Amino acid sequence: MPEFRLERSKATEDLPEVIEPLAEAVAGASPAARRRILAAATRGQRLLCGLYFYRDDVTNGGHRQYFWNYTGDLWPEAVEAVAVLRLPEARILRAAVALFPGKRPGPTRRERRGQLARIGRAKFDRLDDRFYTLPGGRDEAVRRYIAEHPEEFFLPERSG
Repeated sequence: MPEFRLERSKATEDLPEVIEPLAEAVAGASPAARRRILAAATRGQRLLCGLYFYRDDVTNGGHRQYFWNYTGDLWPEAVEAVAVLRLPEARILRAAVALFPGKRPGPTRRERRGQLARIGRAKFDRLDDRFYTLPGGRDEAVRRYIAEHPEEFFLPERSG
């Protein structure tokens, strides 16, 4: 079983560094392997990986791109992350998810792409505009979560 926790250092105590090994493994994997990789990760790693991919794709190309790409496979983790961390993105992401039939994006890219074809771009554009106007300083909640759950991100310190 792969290990995605890191040696603790000042350089590894923030997002994205704390989930880089997991994010890299997920990015290079097939859908089936991606599920196995995520199953091997801790809950905190899955949440922050979901948040990282959400923020990265939306910042790069918007909510439509996020759900179009493989990163959208992690939408449940992203929804849980923004709720657990009480981030202002929560309302926006929930609104994006609610655009899909049954308020549930498909679990695969293929399904989501079919669903996206029936959702007007303007709806996602409005959510993107809201996302881009969010205040800064949202990473403090992430740092606090990491500090409160170090066992989910860092290897045990070696004694001696």
